[in-house]
Amino acid sequence: MDKNIGEQLNKAYEAFRQACMDRDSAVKELQQKSLQ
Repeated sequence: MDKNIGEQLNKAYEAFRQACMDRDSAVKELQQKSLQ
């Protein structure tokens, strides 16, 4: 496999993981606010 493609996949995966974590923390925040 082309090394460049591997790097792109890695970066895409990292960005995806980061977006998921951001979404999860946003959801938690919303849940806390709606409970109050």
